[in-house]
Amino acid sequence: MNSIDAQMQTEQSYYKTASYLIEDYNKDHVFTLDSIFYKRASYLGNRKTFVITDPTHTNLISSGKISVLKNQSNKDQLLNYYKELERIEKIIQNNNSLQIDQHYFEALLKFVYNYENLFETFGKNLSKFPGHLVTPNYETDIQEISKSVISKDENKLALMNAITLR
Repeated sequence: MNSIDAQMQTEQSYYKTASYLIEDYNKDHVFTLDSIFYKRASYLGNRKTFVITDPTHTNLISSGKISVLKNQSNKDQLLNYYKELERIEKIIQNNNSLQIDQHYFEALLKFVYNYENLFETFGKNLSKFPGHLVTPNYETDIQEISKSVISKDENKLALMNAITLR
């Protein structure tokens, strides 16, 4: 599988995950804020960076040996192909920065609490973290705040837009 196919499969998996969240919301116009929601919403925060790696092309260009290709049409096609790859690479990098880092995560962190149960994950080991502020009621309190925040129409809209754009 080449890197373009891998990138496309990854982007399709993000689309599918976002679709699950949107379909779940559309059932009753409420986000079901549970571990499944958070797992899917967190997955949408992942990103795959597309990087062009072709040492042969790089060597041909940097050494000036592109002239070994005698057929001008083939040379032009090769150069245009790599220009297009560079354009795609920049678009993906810009989308990662703008859509995910700046927009999606901002909405996710503003409106949704991470439902991972810290006590189930770390158990009594939480006491090993000096000054930890997490108490057994912490998770329940924060979950209720998150549910209250996301129940407002403007917050639903902002989160749905972030998911849809992702």
